[in-house]
Amino acid sequence: MFEPSLYRVNSLFQHHQINDEIVQIERLSGTTAGFVLKLESKQDHTYILKYDNPNEIHLVEHLLNTYEDSIYIHR
Repeated sequence: MFEPSLYRVNSLFQHHQINDEIVQIERLSGTTAGFVLKLESKQDHTYILKYDNPNEIHLVEHLLNTYEDSIYIHR
């Protein structure tokens, strides 16, 4: 599993060609098996990174697609 650290998150950003440097990580709640991180960058941008098992991501994607018109799902 991916362990969040400034080095690992910045490496992930570089790998995906996101030109921003993360300087602070805050762990948030919001998932059961994975984790949710609030990332603050040197350029004063804020990102939310959610890491889950690929099977769980597929289930959430299916749920969102099934109920895409629901007023109960926040967009």
